[in-house]
Amino acid sequence: MFGVRTNDYENTNLQMTAEGDRVEYDLPADSWEGIGESVDGREHVLIEIRVKK
Repeated sequence: MFGVRTNDYENTNLQMTAEGDRVEYDLPADSWEGIGESVDGREHVLIEIRVKK
């Protein structure tokens, strides 16, 4: 599992893969989110992080 804490940027976008499926997460500013393995039970690989200010 990955825990993601965002700062005051407008938007944080994460892209992950799990068993061939690509999963995207758009996270709001100033938040803390659990993503990945413990959320849906599959192993995930983090492939990209993008932030917008």
